[in-house]
Amino acid sequence: MRKIWLLVAVGLMATLVAAACANETSSERVDALEHEVAAFRAQLGAFDLPSGEQEFIITGVELKGSTTTESLAAPTLDPTTLSLGYRYKAPGFDESNPSKWQVASYTFQPGLMVATQGDEVILRIFIVNGDVHDTWVQGPDGEAVVAPQTLNRGREYEIRFAADKPGIYTLICDTHASTMRANILVFPKLS
Repeated sequence: MRKIWLLVAVGLMATLVAAACANETSSERVDALEHEVAAFRAQLGAFDLPSGEQEFIITGVELKGSTTTESLAAPTLDPTTLSLGYRYKAPGFDESNPSKWQVASYTFQPGLMVATQGDEVILRIFIVNGDVHDTWVQGPDGEAVVAPQTLNRGREYEIRFAADKPGIYTLICDTHASTMRANILVFPKLS
């Protein structure tokens, strides 16, 4: 039964993320999701959605990659102009290899988690890269459900909030926006 729940979750996550990208209003999307969950539940028979306390282990990391201009031309557009989370070292930054260039991106891993309405969500966050991350959690209505706080490298933090509403809650690092985000998809509680 757990495999079925995971398949349902993946399908609904894809639907919700696509809707969010299309800028649909959250109340319309939540209504649609409630109908989709009810339809899945009817097809699969009654089953209990896991609920209660949901704990997630999250790592704040910087992914890096480098090459040389002999292998691949450096980008014509500086990636740092696209997002605060991107980093770029142009050819010439490494005196021992002047053709070397490097790109990086800050991210939270995992980037997508699932909970049920009414759950207490616990985010255990360990920061590997980046000295400072100004971080908060945004609720489905766009309001902060966790006030901004600073997370630092080499430390673990625990962030808790009640997932009172269905929809997407987003862990956001304003220091490295828009690449450093993680979504918590909260399914409606069905009775």
